[in-house]
Amino acid sequence: MTIEDIKKAVEDGKAVFGLKKIAKLAKKKSISKIFLSSNAGDFKNDDVDTEKMENNSSEFAIICKKPFPVSAVGILKNAKNKKI
Repeated sequence: MTIEDIKKAVEDGKAVFGLKKIAKLAKKKSISKIFLSSNAGDFKNDDVDTEKMENNSSEFAIICKKPFPVSAVGILKNAKNKKI
């Protein structure tokens, strides 16, 4: 996945933010991939592919169009599209 794929997931409502929320959803096997910012702590989950990005949390916030630093983005497996 590329930055453009992350942007599309955010626009389509298929992205989840925050390690606590992502960890809970990963246990339920609802997350297909996790992206961590370069300054995020380590997160390991054997069931989900995790990728450490070169972007820091402030850059991730801009990519995801969020007004707060984003340390992690989880991509939902079977999210319903929130756009109508």
